[in-house]
Amino acid sequence: MKYCLTLAFLLLSAAASATTLHLPGDIALLVLDGKRVSSSLVRGAEQIELNTGVHQIVLQVEKSIPRGDIPLHYLSAPLIITFSTEATRHVTIQPPAINNVEDAKFFDTHPLITLRNEHGQVLPVISDVLHVDSALPANKINYEQLTREYNLSGQKAALPRFTQSSAPATQGGRFSWLRPDRLRQVVQ
Repeated sequence: MKYCLTLAFLLLSAAASATTLHLPGDIALLVLDGKRVSSSLVRGAEQIELNTGVHQIVLQVEKSIPRGDIPLHYLSAPLIITFSTEATRHVTIQPPAINNVEDAKFFDTHPLITLRNEHGQVLPVISDVLHVDSALPANKINYEQLTREYNLSGQKAALPRFTQSSAPATQGGRFSWLRPDRLRQVVQ
C-alpha cells in the first residue's frame, strides 16, 4: 500500500511538472533543446509535452499568402527562441499576422514571435535569427548543427547547455546556468 501511494505521488508530480507547448499550423518546429525535430513527428501535431525548465526552440513561420490567382508560399528565416516553462503549464506560440507581402517583408525585418501562457500573458523570451547560408538548398541545411554552433557563439539567445549531443530534446532546466546579464533579460 505504501509503495502504491509513493508511486501514485511520483506519477502525479511528474504530470504536474510537465508543460504543454502548443504549435499552430503555420509554425515549423526545427530544433528543440539542441535536437533536430523530425518534421514527420511534428507535422500535424498540435502540441508537445516539455519538462519544466528552460527551453530553446528553432522555428520558421510558413504561410500561404494570397497573391492574385497563385498564392505565394512564405517561409521566414529560422528564429531561435529561449524561454522558461518554470511558472506555466501551457505555452502557446503566437505567430505574427502575415496576410500579404508587406506583412511578410515587415516580419523579415522585425521578426517577433510571441509566447503566451495559459492565462494569455506574454512570456519573457530571448530571440534571435539563426543565420543560414542562403546558397544551400533547404534539404541540405543542418539546423541542429547550426544551433549547436550558435549556442557556442555566446550570442544573445545562446544556451551552451544544449550543445551536448547526449542531452534529450525535452530535458528541462532552471535559470541557474544562465549568465546574470541573460537572467535579467529573461525574467523582466
